[in-house]
Amino acid sequence: MVKKVGYVDHERSEFCRWLRQKQIRFIQSHFASVREGAPTLIIIDRPPRYPEAPGVVFLFKHVSRLPRDSQSKWLDAAAQAGWRCVIAFSADEARQETVSLGYLQEE
Repeated sequence: MVKKVGYVDHERSEFCRWLRQKQIRFIQSHFASVREGAPTLIIIDRPPRYPEAPGVVFLFKHVSRLPRDSQSKWLDAAAQAGWRCVIAFSADEARQETVSLGYLQEE
């Protein structure tokens, strides 16, 4: 049996590989064990350009879809708690946001 990997799964996996390569610490959600609407990925180190933030919450979405209400609630709660929040539609976009938050020099 071949597991079909969707666009969002592929983009998230590619971003995770890049984070590992750059040695940026993160936690990735596994959908079966997470509450509905939970973020896709969390960088657990403070973003250098925003040291007051505990870390960064990422939500990966397909380009044609907006966040569901449950996802918006998670992002709103994270933002209110001081976390930086990013909705990413591709691995490239997520990498650019990570660089803009100061984790790495411009690539």
